[in-house]
Amino acid sequence: MSIDKFLSGLANHAVGRGATWHKADFHVHAPNSSDYEYRDADATERLGRALHDGEYSFAVILKHQEFPSREELAALRKHCSRTTLIPGAEINVFVDALSKKVNKDYFFHCIVAVDPDTTGDYGFVLQKAKEQFAYKPGDYPAGFRSSILDLGRFFRKNGALFIPAHLHQSKAPEVSRSIDDLYDDEAFLSFLTDGAFDALEVRQQATATFFDGDQKTKEGLSIPSAVCVASSDAHHHEHVRDRKRCTWIRAEKASFAELAAACPFGIGYLSMNASRPTPGYWVSTLSEHSCPRLGYRSTRV
Repeated sequence: MSIDKFLSGLANHAVGRGATWHKADFHVHAPNSSDYEYRDADATERLGRALHDGEYSFAVILKHQEFPSREELAALRKHCSRTTLIPGAEINVFVDALSKKVNKDYFFHCIVAVDPDTTGDYGFVLQKAKEQFAYKPGDYPAGFRSSILDLGRFFRKNGALFIPAHLHQSKAPEVSRSIDDLYDDEAFLSFLTDGAFDALEVRQQATATFFDGDQKTKEGLSIPSAVCVASSDAHHHEHVRDRKRCTWIRAEKASFAELAAACPFGIGYLSMNASRPTPGYWVSTLSEHSCPRLGYRSTRV
């Protein structure tokens, strides 16, 4: 058999090229969001082009307190056909009466993302949660008043990703929308240990190092290992390009199922620039300090 015939036979019987690195952004606001900053008629086209030019395989497209419609995602997909657009909602969750740093009625943000191939209304799981848990309706800030543990378990049980947004803002509680600025360390870390989240969204790679499974707080509390993701939190198409905050996911194809599998099992890559993984960056690997669905930590390779 000639070499050419041998290579041709290999190609004919190949089952796929296996897992490769896919670029993801877990936090992109839809052009119709109430606080989107670019309001011209071509806002959808420009955002789609930014995702296309940035070679994103995944993008969670979200609105505050609701999911984008199928029509909104279809309009955006026309300009970024190679990107899997995942419907998401950035919800408000009010702090519990116990175990918080503040005495007032403050709240933080969490990302809920669902399978774009699901049938029916994307917002069904959110509506179901509003019926089951305490929810404050009305003008902003509307939001949930139930336990974050109960909410997290509910969304994850129903097939959604549940991620607290933009950790470590280090802002005053009245302006911060980060869970770790509102709860004391013991309460926040207990949420991680009890498996409330699929991952943690961070803005800086340095924040991810706190969750490698080997760190302690100033008070000596052990910080459990957790998967971290970086996202743009884009409210403008230029934010996708300029902020250079993305996450690399190793998967065979850009599907929600593989993205959801990568988050809790740590098959992700945290990168603060636009390049593919190279030695010296952070890749999530199995840790002996495991906790439910967050049992993987970031280590250098």
